[in-house]
This record gives sequence, C-alpha cells and structure tokens, in this order.
Amino acid sequence: MQYQKHLRWMYSAIFINQILQIYLN
Repeated sequence: MQYQKHLRWMYSAIFINQILQIYLN
C-alpha cells in the first residue's frame, strides 16, 4: 500500500511538472 501511494505521488509530480513546462513555454 505504501508503494502504491508513493507511485501515485510521483505521477502527480510529473503531471504538475508538465503543466508548469507548458505555462513557462
């Protein structure tokens, strides 16, 4: 369960990162 939670957080971070990239570019 802990591993799944960590994986979900990583996906969220990548998703936010992509949105920031779009806004900056």
